[in-house]
Amino acid sequence: MNARLGQYNETFADYDKAIHLSPKFAEIRYSRGIAKMIFSQYDAAITDFNNAIHLNPNYIDAYYNRGAAKGILKQHEAAITDFDEVIRIDPDYVDAYYNRGNAKYALGRCEEAKSDSQIALELSEQQGKEDLKADVEQLLQELNKEK
Repeated sequence: MNARLGQYNETFADYDKAIHLSPKFAEIRYSRGIAKMIFSQYDAAITDFNNAIHLNPNYIDAYYNRGAAKGILKQHEAAITDFDEVIRIDPDYVDAYYNRGNAKYALGRCEEAKSDSQIALELSEQQGKEDLKADVEQLLQELNKEK
């Protein structure tokens, strides 16, 4: 993939061609959004995720990554809304609980963040996601200091 090689212009030219050939294929817009995130173009990535969601309203990964991009941009309320939608579509999407908890923590909503983090901890254990489990445990330690 050109994005991995850092060939920025070629990467996006390829995506633009693919979108021109298949304008209703949500996955292309989603993939271009991911590439834009790799290049730290978060606003542009959000636009691509918006377009992917418009084409496929249940595109869970587009909601998740749009929420992640919004979180990076400190748009925490908007990120929470996207993570809420991810959880509505898939109540076992552990990363959404973790990131929603982080967004709530950033807004000072510590009790809500703890609740999301507890769910993320349980799901990460059930799903065998040890790296995420360690991150959740660290977040819970920080939240417990906020008493």
